[in-house]
Order: sequence, then structure tokens, then C-alpha cells
Amino acid sequence: MLKIYRSREDTDKEKFIYKAITAAKPCGTGTLVIVPDQYTLDAEKRAMNCMNTDVLLDVEITTFSRLGSRLLREAGKQPAAVIDKYGRQMLLTGIISGLDGELEVFGGLSQKGAFIETVNDFISQAKQYSCGPEELAAAAAGGSDGMLSMKLRDLQRIYAEYEKATEGCYTDSEDIIDMYISMTAGSAFIASSRIWIYGFDSFTPKNVAFIAALSAAAIETDVYLTYDEGSGDDELFTLTGIVTKALIEAANGAGADVSVCRASGEPCVRAPGIRTLEKELYRISPEPADDCSGITVVRAANMYNEAQSAASYVLHLLRDEGYRMSDIVLICNDQDHRMSMISRAFEEYGIGIFGDFKRPIAASKAAVFIVALLEALGSGCATNDVMRVIKTGFAGLDADETDMLENYVTKYRIKGSMWKKPFVRGAFEYGEEGLQRIEALRSRVMELFSPFENVYERKQTCGEFLRSFYELLVKIGLPEKIAGTAQAQEAGGFVDMAEETMQVWSMIMDAFSQMAQIMGSEPFRGAQFTEMLLSGLTHMEVGVIPPTADDIMLGTIQRTRSAAVKALIVIGANEGMLPLDAGESPLFSSEELEAVQAVGSPFGKTDDIRIMEEQLAIYRNLSKPSEHLWISYSVRDEEGAELRPSEIIDRLLTIFPDLTPIDDVVSQGIPEFMIGGRVNTVRQYTVAMRRAKKGGKIAPEWKAVGEWLSENDSEAYGGIRRALDFDNRQRPLGSDLVRKLFGRGADDADSSASDRDAVRADDPQRDTNIRYEFSPSRIEAFSRCPFSHFVSYALRPDEQREYTIAGREIGDLYHLVLMRISERLTKERTWKTVTTDELKAHISEVIEEEAEQYRDGVFTYTNGDKYWKARAQSTCFYVCTALVSHVRRGAIKSADFEVPFGPSGKLPPIRVETGSGTVLIKGKIDRVDTLRDDRIKIIDYKTGNEKFDRTEAEKGYRLQLMLYLNAAAGEDGKPAGVFYFNIADPNTDLTGVEPDKISSTISKNMENFFKLNGIMVDSADVIKEIAGDFEGRSPVIPVRTNVDGRIGTDIRDFLISEDEFAELRSSINSVTQSLCLEMLDGRIDIRPKKSGMSKPCTYCRYKGICMFNTAFAGCTYDVVK
Repeated sequence: MLKIYRSREDTDKEKFIYKAITAAKPCGTGTLVIVPDQYTLDAEKRAMNCMNTDVLLDVEITTFSRLGSRLLREAGKQPAAVIDKYGRQMLLTGIISGLDGELEVFGGLSQKGAFIETVNDFISQAKQYSCGPEELAAAAAGGSDGMLSMKLRDLQRIYAEYEKATEGCYTDSEDIIDMYISMTAGSAFIASSRIWIYGFDSFTPKNVAFIAALSAAAIETDVYLTYDEGSGDDELFTLTGIVTKALIEAANGAGADVSVCRASGEPCVRAPGIRTLEKELYRISPEPADDCSGITVVRAANMYNEAQSAASYVLHLLRDEGYRMSDIVLICNDQDHRMSMISRAFEEYGIGIFGDFKRPIAASKAAVFIVALLEALGSGCATNDVMRVIKTGFAGLDADETDMLENYVTKYRIKGSMWKKPFVRGAFEYGEEGLQRIEALRSRVMELFSPFENVYERKQTCGEFLRSFYELLVKIGLPEKIAGTAQAQEAGGFVDMAEETMQVWSMIMDAFSQMAQIMGSEPFRGAQFTEMLLSGLTHMEVGVIPPTADDIMLGTIQRTRSAAVKALIVIGANEGMLPLDAGESPLFSSEELEAVQAVGSPFGKTDDIRIMEEQLAIYRNLSKPSEHLWISYSVRDEEGAELRPSEIIDRLLTIFPDLTPIDDVVSQGIPEFMIGGRVNTVRQYTVAMRRAKKGGKIAPEWKAVGEWLSENDSEAYGGIRRALDFDNRQRPLGSDLVRKLFGRGADDADSSASDRDAVRADDPQRDTNIRYEFSPSRIEAFSRCPFSHFVSYALRPDEQREYTIAGREIGDLYHLVLMRISERLTKERTWKTVTTDELKAHISEVIEEEAEQYRDGVFTYTNGDKYWKARAQSTCFYVCTALVSHVRRGAIKSADFEVPFGPSGKLPPIRVETGSGTVLIKGKIDRVDTLRDDRIKIIDYKTGNEKFDRTEAEKGYRLQLMLYLNAAAGEDGKPAGVFYFNIADPNTDLTGVEPDKISSTISKNMENFFKLNGIMVDSADVIKEIAGDFEGRSPVIPVRTNVDGRIGTDIRDFLISEDEFAELRSSINSVTQSLCLEMLDGRIDIRPKKSGMSKPCTYCRYKGICMFNTAFAGCTYDVVK
């Protein structure tokens, strides 16, 4: 017997059902109540409430799948090895890959996980609709659309291969229901049971057949559906009409009597507005109503304000109206964008919510560990895979050890088999002890990998590999480590996460079991095995029950099933979200699905059915709350694009003309709505105080919050005050800290007697045995940005420098080679006589030696690195050729290279007296030339394209060359000039150049490229000593001989008089003294210098620390020019 009861949502269905159950309870019979999977807990609570009992006797709340399992147990039937959707995904991965060349439309998609998942869903739905490969073949043959037919043929091939692979061996989880149905007629407990089914909007064809079988076997089967007719909204219940018809036909076919009647239960208690909404929401011509009490519509400026408004309203219900959390339900269809915002907003308000969603396990630490381990074994220990294993925390390394190892393997480009050999590079950077620590970490990781590698490389079946792999996972204690992770999560208050973690191991084992069933006897192929396992794990999801009985549930409009609820909060009522757009099928267009439906071969839901399900779910949920319906929409998305409200909003405003949307709580700015939860209150108080600081008024409520925080949470209050006063100005460090950070004690281990003597007896530092030694480049760095100098020289963060060839490494090699070649030619006195072949041989020899020694041989590491070494050799030849040419043209009495100056140097330090102490400037000059008249010429080798600028030097932006000059010439020495010699590989554009002029064009370009750049004394004798004799333009420096015989230049300030040079040196001394004084005074201002378009911030490694922004007070550039 099948009875179908129907009513609108204005009837208390559950009171009707449980009253009927209580009234029809003869001795010796039981009642089964079948509800949706996600509703069982709420249904049990509601049953006990309606039946006024604490224990359900002779009433069992169950689901279709649980009932089916009970039928199988009663009959003593056990299905063949069951493959669920995850096992199906793994099996289909191999099947589709094998059919790739045979597919007409879907060929080329066999390696796409999304396509395989779509086919998985297709087969699942097809089975639910009793559609097999034969039906697909018939549909393909009977269709007139060529593309549709080809798609159906492709899917039929895949489906048929799947059925062939499972036949006689496995049972698809979707086929088990057929077994349930066949067991129903002979079931004793079904024969003695009354059955109620409710909470469903529709049923799959197989569930319809199951209900029909139950109707024929049970004492009575009652189905309760949502339905009405003749009320002006009949179209809303079209789906229920379709379901009713299907149930009647199926029950009649099973030989059961059927009756359909209207349920006459008690009316639901609803607020006036909600009661009206239930009747009018989907009426074709709704009747306007005056009383909208119980309904609130919120218009939010953006999605986050919307989430915050919802949290504020829920807090109001809990705090001010005495609601329990279980009295409130949240609904949001926008899982992609709003869910994280909702979770964050509610967390800030101190409200816990439970998301009624399944969570994927592929990102869990356990799944990542296993998959990454297999991928590492298959890739020969690819570093990315190995580090993924380590970062799970299950490899035995703590966080610091993991960071240390990752930094090393990144720097030294550890790849593949290099993991299996001792790490020997890096002693120059880490020291022997540090390198030994890193090597010990590598060894521990490889000890973990070694037994797995032995198993992975055996010749074996998949089943044998799975057994051995499982045993090793147990041996290393992975189950215990997972349990430990769950315990730590629970102890930290992450109960949901802990429950997920606890389920992961068993789900992975289930995946292993299904793989053993699917491919256990097949030969083990690592890549194929890993691909199939990853395919399965990627789509496995873990369901979590609420951690407590009193939780606020968050779900989607269709999935949410709630019992008696006082308040419903609907977030995201925007166009496309409520109702949720059905979206295009990944396999078929809407027209194609309708065409298949028309010929009587349905294999899934059509778009029309999905739309009807969504509408019915909206009606059912919005009619549910007894007291409050709060519904919101946003006018902008997270990127600021305009959003339209849902048609539901439009319907509400039509039904209730007096219902006016209110602004979100942030836009309203009413303190009482914004105060709640520590994190949120602190944030909102900060915003209010910032507004007040700009001249706005502060509400009394915020003053009270400030007083409470100052008394009860001084740490937060102090942080807020500091934040409000923040202007990005940095206070000086103080003399004590400066001495500790920058000073060097006279008793330092590296302090020599001459160093100590450098500090005079009357030096104010002598009392504390502190001295300050700075290099010109450091003073220049301080001048360009004091804060960057502080981070670099005081905080000294470790540099993440990769062991590879980049501009810095190439520049270092150029510099080393140039110094070695220059020293050799000077020592052998062969500048004037060295031949081209000799120069090439010298360079080749030096390159080989330096490349082998530089940073543990980074230039010999890989073939790519060796290419850079060869290119460096070529560049060095061009550079050295230009150097030789310069020397031969000039009149140099002596040349010294890498000349050190300082307390222990060949030359004395530059001594700078300040009111805060004495600074000794020390460094090393690339090249010091003494000309025949004893004038001093400074050359600094630079990779890149450095340009000397007089104004930049006078402002302290560019100091090095002039400080080198002061160190080399002293107070009495005569300057000739200071220059950059740029080192690079000059490129020549030969576009349009005639073949016979190519050689001369290249030579001319190289000559111009290697000219010295700087500033020099405007003296004919000095120019001749540097540039030699020349006609027209000099190949050494940027000067030319004019028609009148005088020497000129196109470069501003390149030639200056003796007096101007003296003034420049004086300016350099003055600015250096000022900078040294600022350094000793502990100045660390965020004050970058800007010269033209050049800013030190552009390439600064620390701009993420200082947060320099001209919007902050105190954040301004110090403009040089």
C-alpha cells in the first residue's frame, strides 16, 4: 500500500507524520522513517520533540542506503567487491586513456582529470536512471544531430568498457540499489514495518523503484511531498506532480494499491510576513501585503560588508533575543566567493558556524605525503616532490630543519639523483659544521625514502606493491602521526579539522583496497599507479558531523534540510546565485539533453528539472523560519564590479511595498551593530578612532569600548594607540645600541695593534674601546636610504641566494679576472708588449682557475653554467683588450690594483671626526694609477652602466669614487680624475651596415662602449697623460679636439678646473662627515634618495619591510635632482 500525502509548507509536516505514527502503532510492528542523508540527526531530534519522548521506541530514522544495507544483511547477501565513485574514477582513468585514439569528439581529453570526473558523474547518473550502454547506443543511432550522435557513441564506448571491466568482479555502488529492490519482497522486517518517507523534493528512477517495492512489501508506505494546486502558484509544484505520477506508476507496476490525499495537519506558527511570503512568493500575480514583520532585506555595499552584517544580526539574535545556535540556519549558494568571507566575519564576531559541506582529502597532509612520496620515487627524487613529502611534517624534520634544507637545495639546485649523494658544496657559506648539519638532514630523508624506493623498483603486481607499501607506511608510524596531528588540531580548538584528519587514513586505505580490487593482478607500473591513485584521492571527500548539538549550520539552498528553525539567514541573494544558475553541462548542451529526453532515453536531469528543484528548495527554505527571515544581497563583487539583486528580492519588494532594504552595518556605522567579538570589536574600534583622528565625531559607545579595552586588554589597546599614531617615522636607535650594532671593540679577536693605535689617545671612544669602521659603499648605502642600511647592516637578514649564474656571479667573475690579468701585466711589465694571442691565453688560464674556485665551482656546475663561463671568457677578452689599449695610449708611471685602505691597509683610513665619535673609512680600490706628474687617477670596475654625476656626488648619492680618491691622494695629493670602467659584453646593431664596414663599425662601437666615465681636471697635460695623442674624439675618455685645437666634451661636468675639483672634494668631505654623524646618532629614517627617475626602492630587497608609501606622513623622497 502506498499513500502519498501532500501539502504546502504552511503545514507542520513532522507533527502530522509523528502524530500518525503514534496513532498507528499496533503491537509487534515498527516504523521506519526514511529521510535525506544530511537530515538524520535533525530528524531524530524533531521526532523526539513531536512524540514528547527522550527515546525512540519502535521508530527508526534511516536513509535509503542504510535501509538497503540492512536488507542485504538480513538476506545474508554480500555484493561483490564494491566500487564507489572514487574507485570508478580510478578505473575510468585507465579506461579513457586506453580509448583515447578511438574517441570521435572527446579524443585528446583522456589526460584531463576534469573530463574523467565528468564522465564519472555521467555514468553515475545514467545508472540512477537505469540507462546502460545499450540505451546509449540506441540513442546515438536514433539521433539526427551528428555531433550529439558522436558524443553518445564516445560515451557508449567508455561506458561499455567500464561495464566489461567490472562484470563478474565488482559491484558499482550505483547498482547495489538493484540488489536492495530484489531483497525487499522477501524481507521479514519490511513485511512487519510501516514506512514513512519525507524531506525529499524528488527521487531518482531507481529510488522510485525501491519505494514501489517497499510499498508492495510493507504494511504501508507513506510518502510526504510538498504540493498544492489551485492557489495561483501551481507551476511551483510541477516537479512534485511529476514525482507523484512516477510513484503511482511504479507502485501500480509492483502490485501495490495507491492513494493520494491532502495532509490536514496543524498550521505552522509563522511571523505574519513569512506566512504571507509562503503563499505569495511564486504566485503569478501576488497580492500586496502591508505586514512584512519577520522579514529583513539588506543591501550591502560589498560581499564582506554583507557577511559582516549577517554575523552582526546573528549575534543580536544570540545576545539580545536569547536564541540558541541551533535555532538559526545560514544559507549561501555562493561557495566559490562568499564562503571564506562568511567564515572570517563570523569568526571575528566570536561565532562558530558549521559548514554542511564535504571536504576534499587530496590536500590533507596524509594524502599529500603518500602522493608526493610516490611521485618522488617515480621522478627519481625531483626536488619539488621530495620537499612536498618533507613539508607534511611526517618525514621527521621539524620546521627549522625543513627551512634549512629547503634553502640549501634551492640555492644549490639539488635535483634528482643529487639527493642520493652527500651534499659537499657550500662550506664557503655555511662552514664545515653547518654543511655537516645539512648533510645529516639529507641523510635522514634518504633513510626514509630508501625502503620505499626498494619496493617501488621491484618487478611485482599492483597488489603486491600495495601490501608492501602499506606495511612500510605502518612501519614509519604514519597512522600514529596522523592521529597526533588530529590531537594537536583538537587541542588548538580546530575540532572540525581534527575530525576530518581522523577520517583521512581510513579513506586512503579504502582507496588502496579499491585499487587492489581494480588492478591487483596487473603488473605494477609506478606512473600509472600514481596517476590512478591521485585521480581517486582528488575526488574523495570527507563528511563531518557538527561537533556539538548546538551549532549554526551553513549550507546551500538545495542541500539544507532543517527542522524547526526560528531564524533563517540567506546571504548572497544576487542574480545567478538565488536561484543558482544551472550552468551548461560539460558534455551536452541544453538542446542536446532535451533531444535525448524527447526520444525516451533520459540519462540524467535536464535543466528544466534542475530549475524546478531549485525553485522548490527556495520556497521550502524561505517558508521555514517561524520568526525571522533575513536576506541580503551585494551591489558589488570583490573586484568592484556591479551585481544585480536576485529575482527573489524583486518578488519580496513587490509583495511587501513597505519593505525597504536597509544598508549593511558597516555603511550604517551604528556602533551597537558593529560591537561584537574581540577581533571584530578591536578592528571596528580602530576604524572609528582613525576616522576621529581625521576630524570625525566619535560615538559614546566607542569611547566606552576604548575604556574597557584599556582596563581589560591593555595589549590590544596599546597596539591600537600605536597604530593610530603610526606615521612610518623611525626613531633613532640610541648611542648604546649603535655601539653594540656598529662598533668594534678594541679587544676583538681580529683587532690588531695597528687597529688599536688608529684610535688616538684623546678619542672619546677610547674610554669604551669602541671604534667604527665603515666602507664607502656602506656610507653611500646609508645616504641612499638609512632604513635599508639599518636592515642590511644591523638586522642582517639571510640572503636567499641561489647557487646559479646571474648578474652578480658574472660580475664577480669579470672583476676577479680583470684584477688577475691587470696584476700579471703590471708585474711582468707587458702592458705595452702583450699580444692578442698571449692575452687570450692569459684570460683562458685565469678563467679556468677562478671559475673552479668561485663559490664552490658554480661556473662548472651544469652545461648551462659552462656556457656562461665561455661567454665570460669572450667578454673578458674584449674588456682586457680595451684596458690594454687605454694603458698604451696614456702615460702611467705606476698602476696598483685592489689597493686596500684602512687601519690594516696599504693606505691609511679616511678619518672622520664627529661629535658622536670617530669613524675610520676603509675599503679596497680596484685601480690606482699614478701619472707622470704624480697626479692620482682612480678607476672603479663596474658591471652595468654606471654614470658619474657631480650633483649626485655632492648630495651623497654617489660617494665611492671621490672617497677612493681621498684615500689614495690624501690631503696633499693632486687629483687627475675618477672614473668608472664599465664591464659588459657590448652589442652592436648591424642593421643596414654594408658588409665591408661591419668590422670597423664593431670596433668603433666597442671603443665608445669602453670609454671611461667620470670627472677629471680640465688640464691639457692631464688629458694627454690619460688619453694620449688623438685626433677628433678620444677612444679613452669622452673628449674631442675642436677645430680651434682646444679640447672639449659633450658630457656636462666631465672637465672641471682645479679649483672646482677642490670644491668638490671639500663638499664630499662635508657630506661624508654629516652622514657619519647621522649613522652614529642612530638615524634609521625611511628616507630614500631620488635622483631623476632613479630610486633605490626600485631594486631594494627590503621594501616589503619598510612599507614606504608617500601616503604616510613622513614618507617622502629626499630629492637629489
